[in-house]
Amino acid sequence: MEAPSKTKRKQLIIAIGGFSAFIILMMVGMWLSDPNRGKPTPMEIQAEKAKEVMKDFTAKSSSAVSAEETWIALSEKRLKELQSENKALRDRLDEVAQSVEANRSNGIQGTPVTSSGLPATSLPPAPEPVQQPVAPQEPAPGQLTQQFVNKSLPPPPSQTPSANYNSNGQAVNQNGQPVSTIQVVSLSDEPLNGEGGESKTKNISHYLPTGSFATAVLLSGMDAPTGGQAKSQPVPVLLRVMDAGQLPNYWNSDVDNCHVTGAAHGDISSERAHIRLETLTCVLVNGDVIEEGVKGYVAGEDGKAGLRGRLVSKQGSLIAKSLLAGVASGMGNSISQQYQQVSTSALGNVTTIDPNKTVEAGLATGTANALEKIADFYIARANETYPIIEVDANRIGEVILLGGTDFGKNLIGNTRDHKQ
Repeated sequence: MEAPSKTKRKQLIIAIGGFSAFIILMMVGMWLSDPNRGKPTPMEIQAEKAKEVMKDFTAKSSSAVSAEETWIALSEKRLKELQSENKALRDRLDEVAQSVEANRSNGIQGTPVTSSGLPATSLPPAPEPVQQPVAPQEPAPGQLTQQFVNKSLPPPPSQTPSANYNSNGQAVNQNGQPVSTIQVVSLSDEPLNGEGGESKTKNISHYLPTGSFATAVLLSGMDAPTGGQAKSQPVPVLLRVMDAGQLPNYWNSDVDNCHVTGAAHGDISSERAHIRLETLTCVLVNGDVIEEGVKGYVAGEDGKAGLRGRLVSKQGSLIAKSLLAGVASGMGNSISQQYQQVSTSALGNVTTIDPNKTVEAGLATGTANALEKIADFYIARANETYPIIEVDANRIGEVILLGGTDFGKNLIGNTRDHKQ
């Protein structure tokens, strides 16, 4: 008996072969029954008509005036106008020169003459220089900022060198009236400057410092998603601590058999599932429950962040089906175009369908549209499908803390052993 996968593969091959043979037979039958076979295509007929129209237009427009001839005529007209203006200016200049020579011959001496030969008396007086208003000098940016700060600050407090203190420790002036003073109030639990008490100390009996780690086993397998909202909506996982936590300076803590919950998402580039720690839960011997949030991650057997898994992608088959549907849709479009006739008129090109082939054209167009919709459907499903990282249960890793955690209760010697 054959395996189901082999049977499914054979059925798929037979279906694809039968569909391809049907398409090929349909194309061959339509090609043999095409009444326009051997005749020029509508595009070739349209190109020939366009050449004839262009030839007629060129023959009719050969007797018209070209743009080059129009430009030459305008240039000659402008040149004649410039020549007449130049002649008038030269005549005017000759008259001015003759008048100057006549003045010199009549005995006019000591009259200043400009560089062009004209008397200086004929020139208008030079205009008086206009005095530009002087803009007020603006202060430098640093000075303006300092002025603004000085205006914004409150006035300095009055000096009270003669202030005394009463029996309550309040500052008073010479008349016994209280003097306003500044009081410093601390909102934290720790006293200011270390006075008035000591801050709460941290001890390994109730505190796990940053950098602590422990061996853990993955109790729940996972299919970590790699795309979409994988990081914002991760997969929940559960781990159990298998030994006492390893603290800095070779200290240990009783977190054996405690449970840790986390959130996992996949990384397609490294093919690993990354787990972010969320909560650490322990039950003491007396029944008290410790449940605190933790910050950290899980390292795999190779010491790297995340657990290596199997990359599973189901997009290949969907893309292949979309490809087959798209190819078949293109073939249907090409067949439907064989039954179209293009006619050229003064209003443009008009595409019509041969009345004798309306059934074939409708069948080809409908098949093409249906297959195009199927191709779009498979592409949409492929976009909604993301690769996943499969990780089996019972994988061994290391739970590593990235932040300190205070349990508030003593763990040393108070956790229950699995042998009890």
